[in-house]
Amino acid sequence: MFVVCLALLPASLLMRSAAAQGKTPASIAAHVEAGEFGPARAAADDLSAEGRDQALAIIAAAQVNAGARDASFATAYDIRSDQARLGAYQQLRSSGSSGSYGGGAGSFSGGDAPGGSRGGGVIADFDALIELIVTTIDPDTWDDVGGPGSIAEFATGVYVDAGGMLKKYNGDIDRSLSDVRKSAAVVGNSRNPRRTSVLRKISLTRLEREVQLLHAQGKNPDSVMRNLAGLSRIQFVLVYPETGDIVLAGPAGDWRPDDDGRMVDEKGRPVVQLDDLVVTLRNAFSETGRFGCAIVPTKEGLAGIQAKQAEWAKKSLTSSNRAEFLEDLRSALGEQDITTHGIDPRTHAARVIVEADYRMKLVGMGLEKGTGGVTSYLDSIELAKGEAPPPTNVLRWWFTLNYDALRSAPQNDAFQLHGPGVKVLSENEMLTERGERVHTGKSSDLNSKFARSFTKNFESLAAKYPIYA
Repeated sequence: MFVVCLALLPASLLMRSAAAQGKTPASIAAHVEAGEFGPARAAADDLSAEGRDQALAIIAAAQVNAGARDASFATAYDIRSDQARLGAYQQLRSSGSSGSYGGGAGSFSGGDAPGGSRGGGVIADFDALIELIVTTIDPDTWDDVGGPGSIAEFATGVYVDAGGMLKKYNGDIDRSLSDVRKSAAVVGNSRNPRRTSVLRKISLTRLEREVQLLHAQGKNPDSVMRNLAGLSRIQFVLVYPETGDIVLAGPAGDWRPDDDGRMVDEKGRPVVQLDDLVVTLRNAFSETGRFGCAIVPTKEGLAGIQAKQAEWAKKSLTSSNRAEFLEDLRSALGEQDITTHGIDPRTHAARVIVEADYRMKLVGMGLEKGTGGVTSYLDSIELAKGEAPPPTNVLRWWFTLNYDALRSAPQNDAFQLHGPGVKVLSENEMLTERGERVHTGKSSDLNSKFARSFTKNFESLAAKYPIYA
């Protein structure tokens, strides 16, 4: 309501009203009424945090009314409260309708933003963030066919559960992380973000401010922001409750689009995307904290496979007709349904997990080559002469998290991820004549073998298929 009122009153009336309520000193009101915005801003810095934010919002409104649009955005940028800053930006956009904001892809020169290297805004709930971070995978809760986290029926494809697959972290303190945190306390502007860096640090609080400012100006985040300055993976999460800042750190370098339009680094590995980070963070703090995808055969397709299986059970499967047998099964299965849950299917993050699942299934069925050590399920079936093919089951393969450890600093304000990050789990389901799937809670030797080999050779698969990197 406060921000809405700003749009209706001239600056002098706003300042008098605020001063009367004890929110803004008369000296600041006098400076603003006289058009002395510099002294007004200096005086605002002596107020309490809430009073300062209110004064800066009023100063910004007065600046835009005076035609100093750029200066008004710079003033609003310094408002510490996220909600107050957003309200000020919205009011500035609605003021001075004669101004043009463009609307195309905005260019933002890495670091000359209003506010320079000033500190970040206050994040409301750091306890919730740390509670989420100081958890790690419990390998004992997951066997080859799932565990307490697999609560969704037929949870195939990619399945991430921020609660069900995690447990409280109880050890593995690394005091050297405190040094990493201290070195990242000051994030500079001057370095070229396209240069290779062993450890690049990204301030999420400052990034949020810059994106918020560009949005208020009708512009889009620039390439540096969208690609998180070329960050190829998140190795550290550093938390600064005293300043309200969160820093991500990891290896980084230059980036470019590959032949498929995917943004990759010099080695062809995808770089971390801003929109993926936003989508997954929103999910992590949602009520469920789960997301994933599935490629699901139709009942008609599964019934067709059962019929083909019955036909082939009457024949002898030999090396000469093996290809025909496999093609019959693939044709009978037909097209499958793709579903996502927990995140919007239109997002880049959803497309990534669907493609990762799709590629894994192609390798598993022998439709795409894997790497050394990874043999498809169908190619691993060996039959004696005249032996009938094995009974038809539904093979469940799905990706889930696979971090070995999460190390923390003594004060739980710096964290480091260890491990490959991803593994494949498996299960065999029985198939009725009508194409209905029945859980078994078991995984055959051949099924488990493929899942284990895919997990073991994940790094080499990621080098061949960038979607996994």
